[in-house]
Order: sequence, then C-alpha cells, then structure tokens
Amino acid sequence: MRLKYVIFLGVACWIFAAICLEIWWQLVNGEALLTGNMQYEDLQWLLDAFAWLIAIGMWCVFIPIIYHLGSVLSDRLARKKSNESGQFNP
Repeated sequence: MRLKYVIFLGVACWIFAAICLEIWWQLVNGEALLTGNMQYEDLQWLLDAFAWLIAIGMWCVFIPIIYHLGSVLSDRLARKKSNESGQFNP
C-alpha cells in the first residue's frame, strides 16, 4: 500500500477517535447519565473504541513515516559511499 494512503488511513482513524471521544463526553455530561437511562459502564465501549482508533492511527502514521525516512537516509548514505569510492551513481 502506498505511503500516503496509509497515512490517510491513520488520520481518518484519529478523526473517528475524536468523534468517539466527543460522543462519550456529550453522553457523560449530558442527560443520559443524569436521567438514569444509561449507566457509566454502558459507555465504556466508546472509550475502548477511542483507544483502539488512536493506536491504529499512530501505527498507520508514524511507522510508515519512520520506515520512509530510514529508507531515504539509507539511500543517501549508499549514494554518498559510492561517490566517495569513485563510482558515480546519480
């Protein structure tokens, strides 16, 4: 999968995580808990979804970026070594 699509997936996960957190916050501070229609434990799945989406988003964004930077630096180092040895490799 291309790097930009994986990063896009990670950012989308973060957006959905923010939505989950906002829904949870509105339900906790809203009338759902105050009226007794919903218990605090009933909302735990929203926090679990938030945590998973944040973790998936971090995995999809930071790991490919680190991998890409590592490969770019590795290519530059290899090119520099080949130039120093007298072989020209543009």
